[in-house]
Amino acid sequence: AAGALAAAVTTPADVVKTRMEIAAYSPPSTPGLEAAQLGSFSIARSIWNAEGAAAFAVGMSARVAKVAPACAIMIAMYEWGKRWSVSRKP
Repeated sequence: AAGALAAAVTTPADVVKTRMEIAAYSPPSTPGLEAAQLGSFSIARSIWNAEGAAAFAVGMSARVAKVAPACAIMIAMYEWGKRWSVSRKP
């Protein structure tokens, strides 16, 4: 559950990061403005103005479906490894 919550909460930041990556490899839409000059806040503002708040949740279900099982596996393996290492001590 913690992994799913973390994935859902961080989705808006991931949307902004993805848009920044796309902008870095796309031709500038405004003459004289390089993609590298666009910061995360300006990208977020442009998403908000052009697409609204719902755009920040795009891909959330896919992200949760990917991250939640990965976190569960990671935590389970950590706990298993911890128990295994304690049981091997002389």
